Parts: sequence; C-alpha cells; structure tokens
Amino acid sequence: MTSAAPVGPPEELMREHGLLNRCLLVYKAALTHPRRTFPVTDVMTSATVVRTFFHDYHEEMEEKYVFPRMKNTPLASMAQTLWDQHREGKKWTDRILSMLAPGKVGPVTASVIAEQLDQFIAMYEPHEAREDTVLFPAWRAGLNERTFYRIAAEMQDAEAELFGSDAFAEALASIEQAEKRLGIYDLAQYAPKPPAAEAD
Repeated sequence: MTSAAPVGPPEELMREHGLLNRCLLVYKAALTHPRRTFPVTDVMTSATVVRTFFHDYHEEMEEKYVFPRMKNTPLASMAQTLWDQHREGKKWTDRILSMLAPGKVGPVTASVIAEQLDQFIAMYEPHEAREDTVLFPAWRAGLNERTFYRIAAEMQDAEAELFGSDAFAEALASIEQAEKRLGIYDLAQYAPKPPAAEAD
C-alpha cells in the first residue's frame, strides 16, 4: 500500500476519527449478532485497532498537542472531560480485549462484551463529535503557520516511530476486512428505502 497524501494536524486527527467511526460500526454490527455466533474475530480486529492506533497514538497526540492549548480558555473544562474519557476508554478496550483473548466466547460472555461495546460507543460518538466541531477548530485557530507545520511533522514522526510506514492504511485495511465479513462494507446498502406505496 502507498501512504496517503500529507495532511495538516486537525485534518489528520479528523481523518483518524473517520477510521474510529468505522471501528464503531463493527462494534454496532456485533451488537445485532446472535450471542451464540458472536463475531469474535471482527470485534478483536476492531478493538486491537482502537487500542494500538487510537489509545496508544491518536489520543496521545491530542493530549500532547491539543488539550494543553485549551488551558485558560473557555474550552478548558471540555478538554479535561475529553482527557478523562480517554482514560476510561482505555479501560473499556482493555476489558473487551481481555474477554476476547481466550478465543472462545460463549453466550454469557458475549452479552457482557456487548454491554461494554454499547457503553464505549455511547461515550465515543459524542466525544469525537465534540472534538471535530468545537475543539479542533479552536485549536487550529490558535496555531500560527510555523507551529502548524512543526506539529504536522512531529505527528508524522511519532506515527512512523510507533508503527512504521502506512500505519493508517494498514489499520483501515484490517477494518475493511472486518466490515466485509460482517456484511456492512457495501455503502449502497445504507441508502434510504423508498416508502411503500399506499394501498388504494
């Protein structure tokens, strides 16, 4: 695979949120599965991407470059809440991975995992929406061009150091495979259905 075209720090973080949303779609698909056929492999794939790419890299970048700049601003409280949610998110993901680790998940364990997935989704959907629409624009507005490009280079270096090249593309490819196995990859299936014609 080839690397994606370089992007600025806010766009990079928002693009990564798009990948997180696809991880959450895998989680949502798992919630609708019968517990006896719980898709362990696909949830494991998604949770691994969430743990390694998001908790260990993406959130670290937010905590290093974004949240500190919100100190002494009207968004300081929001940044602290988001920071606290990172801590909770890691705990949730670690619990999910620990329950998936044995490889065999019975109906009872699947139900517990599903509850964890549901809570994770409920926190992270508003979490990332608030970052994308409020925090990141405010952060970008406070960056001069020199700082903007310096942070972009530092983030790229950090990603390469942690994962090597093409980390985003590789994570995306693994989620795409999970989507295909779960039957949620085809975008056309999400088009709204026309209303049924009323009987005469």
